[in-house]
Amino acid sequence: MKQLSLASGVEVRKIQLMKNTLVAAACGLIGFAAAPEARAQTLGKPLDVVFSGDRLFGVSFSKQITGRPGQPDDVFDSTRIGFGWSGRTNISPYEVPRAAVDVFVTEQLSLGGSLGFANVSMDDNDGRRSSSTESIVFAPRVGYLWPISTAFSFWLRGGFTYHSTDPGNENGLGLTAEPTFVLTPAEHFGIVFGPTLDVDFSGAVDSGPNRVMRHYQTIGLIQVGILGWL
Repeated sequence: MKQLSLASGVEVRKIQLMKNTLVAAACGLIGFAAAPEARAQTLGKPLDVVFSGDRLFGVSFSKQITGRPGQPDDVFDSTRIGFGWSGRTNISPYEVPRAAVDVFVTEQLSLGGSLGFANVSMDDNDGRRSSSTESIVFAPRVGYLWPISTAFSFWLRGGFTYHSTDPGNENGLGLTAEPTFVLTPAEHFGIVFGPTLDVDFSGAVDSGPNRVMRHYQTIGLIQVGILGWL
């Protein structure tokens, strides 16, 4: 009888030890699963302020259409692959890199805009400056962000873009769409990439004594930038 009682006590202790082990393991698994969520710094919360450098690197295709009275339209096509602005005066103003600020006014909904400025000087053969061109781009936009995971999101942004270039008193207004992907490998830091589309619906440039129509159409096969948020 004593032997049976001793055996029963051992079994009870074994069962209790197994229960404690299972409870500890379950708590550990719950903590392990919850830890990444606690550490994740997801973008898109109300009052998140995002600072970014847009269109710093990419591949784009542009078309410049100039209409002169009584003449067929002149069409100039260009392709750009590179980092930053190439410094050419005949490229689309939509290719100018820009700084941007966006604020999430509600969960996932953002309002903001970007501003770009570029200056290029053309020198003649003896080193004297022969011409200088300045371009300004201002693009207010609205966006909506869909989280795909804690480190990856899709941020659809769109709005209007105003651009102005001197000399020539060239300016235009167009529609802009930016279906952007956001990768956030570190806390409050991200890489943005994706296609862009910019199409002028109005624009003009001085051509001699006349002012003629000039429109740009630019497709970014992929544009890359960086962002951080507070």
